[in-house]
Amino acid sequence: MPNPVQELDADSPICKPLPPYEDIIKASSGSPNDMLILNVSQNEVVYQHYIIVHGQVLEAKGKDDKIVVHHPKLPSLEYPAIDGYFKAVVELAYGVNELTFEYKQGATVVSQSTLTISRGKFTDKPPLKLAILLAKDSPETFDAPPGAQGPGINDLDAAVKKMRCCAYLWQAYMAEMMYRNGCGRRTFRLEEEPDSDAQDESTQQPRAKVHIIRSQTSLAEMRDKRNAQQNLMESIDNFEVALGQASATLDMITNSQISERLFGMTSEQVKNVDRAIHDASVPVVQAASQVVRNMRPAIDEFMAATHKVADETVKAVHQALTPDTRAKIRTSVMNAVKTTMDNYV
Repeated sequence: MPNPVQELDADSPICKPLPPYEDIIKASSGSPNDMLILNVSQNEVVYQHYIIVHGQVLEAKGKDDKIVVHHPKLPSLEYPAIDGYFKAVVELAYGVNELTFEYKQGATVVSQSTLTISRGKFTDKPPLKLAILLAKDSPETFDAPPGAQGPGINDLDAAVKKMRCCAYLWQAYMAEMMYRNGCGRRTFRLEEEPDSDAQDESTQQPRAKVHIIRSQTSLAEMRDKRNAQQNLMESIDNFEVALGQASATLDMITNSQISERLFGMTSEQVKNVDRAIHDASVPVVQAASQVVRNMRPAIDEFMAATHKVADETVKAVHQALTPDTRAKIRTSVMNAVKTTMDNYV
């Protein structure tokens, strides 16, 4: 993927967002039934598995219209269209993709257009790895309504396919948002593997790989609210105990007094302190929880009273952000985003 210049300023083309669709339409010429592709150029090179395409047929009017996208190697896709406007999420294969868009009203094709998009590979950035974490006693199913359960519906295979689909949509959405804000179709790379489910090897395409990781934690432990990250006091307590236990374990493994060097105490003394901290922290945590519950009405009243002040503050800040100030902030943010993207995307 080509990298933009290192220094960005407010006049740089990469900092300029796309023109409004209305301006694109006004600048276009042709018959009323011509199809306009609003956000993708002919022969554009992209790096994602799916691309979001926006378009319009100028004089088409109808609530039950549809857009059909044909690909020479992949299944056709169909999406609803309203009053000439459409949006399609189109799958791409590596290499050149010759796409045909058909705008239909019923069975009649009122407009047709072709679009060539090339999908390239970029391997100079580390891929994003997808993973599903399973409890050690997981039945390898996920929650679903009674009528939507069974093999291929709410089992592990279905979860893998859903996660892969989500990742493709994340990738396409990020590329579209970066493009709209003047940064090109920059997005993250997904780790891929051969598609073992493909029936035709001639059209086989790599797919996003989803790792399955079996945890040593049970379902009950994962769902226990006491293990939640929000339980700060208990998390700190557990960390202190775990630290003491870990140092004592290292003492036995290495046959050295690591705990003594860390804490100035023997292993047994560290464990005794751990027990004392644990025993002493229980009533403190209980009392703190009760105080928070007692303060809830007062906190709610305070928040309600400060809403008006907060709104006025937001308005004042909004007025202070003049167009010139906004442009400077935008330039700074774009520089920071660009630096991050150069390292990871």
